Amino acid sequence: MPPSRALYRRERSPMSGLGRRGDALAGLSERSFDVLVVGGGIVGAGVLLEATLRGYRAALVERNDFASGTSSRSSKLVHGGLRYLARGEVGIVRDALRERANLLRRAPSLVRPMPHVFPLRSQVHRLAVRATLTLYDRLGSHPAHTLVSRDEIAARDPDLASLAPFGAARYHEAQADDTRLVFATLVAAVERGAIVANHIAALRRRRWGDRVRTALRDERGGATIEVEARCVVVAVGAHFGDARADFDWRAMALRPAKGIHAVLRVTPRDANVLIRSPRDGRYLNTLPWHGHVLAGTTDTPASREEIDDPRPSAEDVAYVLDAVRPLYPDSDKRVRAAWAGIRPLINAGGATTVGLSREDEIASPEPGVLAVAGGKMTTYQAMARRTMDLVDRNIGRRRASEEAPLDDPLPPSGKRLVSDAPFTRGELEAAARDGMVETLDDLLTQRVGITLVAPDAVREHARDWAKVVAPILGWDESRVARETEDVRTRAARFAPP
Repeated sequence: MPPSRALYRRERSPMSGLGRRGDALAGLSERSFDVLVVGGGIVGAGVLLEATLRGYRAALVERNDFASGTSSRSSKLVHGGLRYLARGEVGIVRDALRERANLLRRAPSLVRPMPHVFPLRSQVHRLAVRATLTLYDRLGSHPAHTLVSRDEIAARDPDLASLAPFGAARYHEAQADDTRLVFATLVAAVERGAIVANHIAALRRRRWGDRVRTALRDERGGATIEVEARCVVVAVGAHFGDARADFDWRAMALRPAKGIHAVLRVTPRDANVLIRSPRDGRYLNTLPWHGHVLAGTTDTPASREEIDDPRPSAEDVAYVLDAVRPLYPDSDKRVRAAWAGIRPLINAGGATTVGLSREDEIASPEPGVLAVAGGKMTTYQAMARRTMDLVDRNIGRRRASEEAPLDDPLPPSGKRLVSDAPFTRGELEAAARDGMVETLDDLLTQRVGITLVAPDAVREHARDWAKVVAPILGWDESRVARETEDVRTRAARFAPP
């Protein structure tokens, strides 16, 4: 077994694979790689896994924490994209439906079927939705959609019936825990010999023969090392503008868009009910999520400042609440959390971000460097395959790929951390052991995910939870105090404005 696998393959807890950060830093400084991935979101993780599946020596570095950006702030949907079909983007929808089916098969503990209910407001609307869903079915959406009468809805859900005078269409998509999907993908790559490290900034690059040397800075300790690779893949999402400063090129331009979600402390339905905004006619999701309702999203241009620190405004939240109020009348008083994410959309012109395509783009700004941007969570592995096809071409070898199953790296176990959300002490401890946790925020926000649902509970119980993991992470009392104060400050950013 290669040394890297021996270091990172671990069996002592449900979350196996990410290993110790110190070992990863040593591995980075001692080895030459075929592929170095910069960016630890869903796209970067997918490229890393695909590289290992093709037999390449691969590593990944992330400036902050894994899945700390857009990949933890999504709508949690793995979907074909009914909205894209309405815009005529048939190819994108067909590809997304195929990838949705792949993820449902490969990652059943992380990606689960999610019924969608589309209220019908008129006979014309009913005919239009039925025609669209019929095409959706033919493109690969299974099971096929059905129509439900208003009387059937009224017998089970009077509040919903008031929004569906002509009944509703019921069809299926899938729901995923986005951060866990990132981690499962990283774990699968590490189990195949990859090295990953968080809180590592990629600085300058320089050519060295047929190699690219990249300077890396440890954001925790300050040390700088240089890593050599045959190809560098830049997959930094909405932060691509920062990466472009390193290159003399203008081949790809992003137009970042902000999307916000509100987490409502109400009893969720067993399906995602699509709600039409009374302001602009845009449809919003109302998804069941960890015993709450996840409502959203918006689509507005993001400023440069928002890319670095996206937050919902009071007006953003009011927009969401105006839409969901007919279904959840007391939602104004039930907002437990609100947060924003940035979509890295490819700029194709137009006055707004709403109509921009969710296509991805791969470009080569200089020899030995590829940049991938755009796309969406559903198609991340397809983006990775296309990226690695170009890596094959650059390196001059064709490698056969395979398919890797993805398991939840952190199944729940033990006592709940709070009574009204399904996060457990066992998840906390397992993530601390094997999740490459550097901070309490890494643990609670990106690993366990409780901050995005219950920031109030994080502020209240942060010290208790820090003390639970302190023996595992080697924290003394002063470190516990610092981490507690820091995570309370960070959790306040997820409280409703």
